[in-house]
Amino acid sequence: MAAWLVWAAAAHADWVNTTNTLEWRDHGRTVWRFNHGVAETKPFFHPLTVAAGPALTAAKPQDHPWHLGLWFSWKIINDANYWEQDRQS
Repeated sequence: MAAWLVWAAAAHADWVNTTNTLEWRDHGRTVWRFNHGVAETKPFFHPLTVAAGPALTAAKPQDHPWHLGLWFSWKIINDANYWEQDRQS
């Protein structure tokens, strides 16, 4: 049997869906959370973790508050900068 199939069979997945997030938990532990609420300037994944390990993402670190975990964006669209945000945000 393929290793991923064994893992999938052993996983205990719980989905948590709120107005602002969609989260996948395995045995009560967050594996990833997709943040898409109106309070956010762009949708992003945070935290994003490895099996039984630490988060691989950081959201809004002090030196780059526009970095939101795992996300993607064009930098400039119609003269609006969608990559960087005001540091006061």
